Amino acid sequence: VSTPFPSDYQGLSERGTLTGDLELPMNLRLDFGAEHEWTRAFDTFDARHTATLDSGHVLLGYYSDRLTLAAGARVDSHSQFGSHWTGGANMALRLAGALRLRASYGEGFKAPSIYQLYAGFGTGNPGLKPETSRSYDAGLQYGERTGPVFASLTWFKRDTRNLIYYDNASFTYFNTASASVNGVEIEGGVRPTASLSLSGNFTWMAPRDVTNARDLARRPRNTINLAADWQAPLKGLSLGVDFRLVSNAIDYNSAYNVAVGTIRNLPSYTLTTLRGAYDLTGQVQLFARLENVGDSRYQTAFGYNTPGRSAYAGLRVKY
Repeated sequence: VSTPFPSDYQGLSERGTLTGDLELPMNLRLDFGAEHEWTRAFDTFDARHTATLDSGHVLLGYYSDRLTLAAGARVDSHSQFGSHWTGGANMALRLAGALRLRASYGEGFKAPSIYQLYAGFGTGNPGLKPETSRSYDAGLQYGERTGPVFASLTWFKRDTRNLIYYDNASFTYFNTASASVNGVEIEGGVRPTASLSLSGNFTWMAPRDVTNARDLARRPRNTINLAADWQAPLKGLSLGVDFRLVSNAIDYNSAYNVAVGTIRNLPSYTLTTLRGAYDLTGQVQLFARLENVGDSRYQTAFGYNTPGRSAYAGLRVKY
């Protein structure tokens, strides 16, 4: 199909990463790493743009059977946005038996991509600012996910400054000055027999655009995931099923749409996936998967289609 405005957007990203850890006396361990990323992009109507990001991190932790404590820092040096330091810490304390108390705090930094800054036809916004965030969570955990019984309850909160968002009306990216997401997640799992495992989680969250006093678009408040896995009597054969239930959400193109009352509703939906795998040898596995078994019609963004019933099959090779 011909178009009066043909456009070709190309990009290249190269990344090098170095990580390591050092065991220290008194149950201490030091984790460290560095990374260099170089990106380049251009389209038919714009000049070539490049960006580099150099990062380094270090994490010092104390690890014992009863207590885990760790704290660290990271520095990101971006060719356009300068250097930014972030920090984080986490802990886990065994209260009694298999019951543990967990908590963590983390800071984040994300520079806009070259596409978000300079994409053609006015889509890019060179005035974008980097996202920064602070995240908190705390909860209780019983058992391990691979054990006979597992359960956890987690409260979480994330505050973001200059959240990068896409405006469907003006077809460009912009910053939301202040956004916040807080919620609760309940997770559990059980193995009633050696060959059967059941698991699930429920997440409730309140995603808010604090600056404009409304919900963030395309963020459902409730999500439920359920899964069952069964090792069949035929050696090497495993079968599974997944259910995903997502509540409704809202979508809007711009602040104008909100003002005139044209906020779009994204209805709730349910997805089912069937899975199977068979070990042909110790290193080769045949797998198959059928997604969206009921051929549900749903949208995660207004006006954008999603796949219907889809089938996949292939081989996995382990070395």
